[in-house]
Amino acid sequence: MKNRSILYNIKPTVSVIIPCYNATHTIVNTLNSLERQKYKDFEVIVINDGSADNLDKTIKEYRFYSSLTINYIEQNNSGVSVARNTGLDNAKGEYIVFLDSDDIYHCNFIAALYQTLKYLNVDTVYCLFSRDIRKISIEEDSFPASCVERLTANELMCNFMYKPMPMGFWTFIYKRSIIENNSIRFTPNAKYGEDLEFTWKYLSHCDNGAAIKKHLYGYYDNPKSAINTVNWGKTDLLASIARVENYLRETNNPFYETYKNYMYSRTIWAVLKTFAQAQKKELFYRLIDEYDTRKHMQAMLKAPNVLIQLSSALYCINPILFYWAAQIF
Repeated sequence: MKNRSILYNIKPTVSVIIPCYNATHTIVNTLNSLERQKYKDFEVIVINDGSADNLDKTIKEYRFYSSLTINYIEQNNSGVSVARNTGLDNAKGEYIVFLDSDDIYHCNFIAALYQTLKYLNVDTVYCLFSRDIRKISIEEDSFPASCVERLTANELMCNFMYKPMPMGFWTFIYKRSIIENNSIRFTPNAKYGEDLEFTWKYLSHCDNGAAIKKHLYGYYDNPKSAINTVNWGKTDLLASIARVENYLRETNNPFYETYKNYMYSRTIWAVLKTFAQAQKKELFYRLIDEYDTRKHMQAMLKAPNVLIQLSSALYCINPILFYWAAQIF
């Protein structure tokens, strides 16, 4: 199957990029959330990444009746990174937002992020996500100005690193000019952390930003399937974090030292926790054998999060204490 795209001669303000793989049962709900957007000047780019289900038929039928401007692209199965890069290559909007094929936007998601970005004249804006998708559907349409906080570049990166609130790659709005001027793309074949890597590289070129402290993105979370897919590939996250560290160093970013002293060790902690919570003892001890985990867990004794401090202390006493404690934190 060759890459096929239906093109439109328009230049929308915002491009919404949706990578899809076997998403027949969720994509309609996702697209319906775009139909409900209060802000209308956007295009939707749906990338069918070689799905084996009825996604092709579903999208074509939906597009026939929809008021949305949908650029539907089919490509051979190449992974989510390549699919998102395809979306970027075909985007016409000045601004980019991302949406996963099983998630939804609040009806004011695009309006809130875009209008805040323009009003404050900043390089990016992020909102919060909720794992309760039903909550997103009933969240009030408006919010007070006190929910919006202007951020410096350092505050923006600190917030993303320490994540005091539920935020993520898909809760940001991105300027296409920053993406293109700095050749920012997703790393092909990276299975975990490719989204964080993209956002970190983008944020490293931002002079300022803003936060909207409202839940405007609905994130579908299936804990059972997450546990079932835990494998050694989770360590790809460490490779993504290392690539960002190198990127910050090579671009002489002032946040480099802060990132270097925290992020890799924090990610070691996260991967250990993932293996422990999934009760993958073989993977847990393999990580200990192949990485200098004790050094990184010692570094986490000074983490700003008390839970991370305490669990790291347990690890330093005996890794098995961390393993069993992970079942309850």
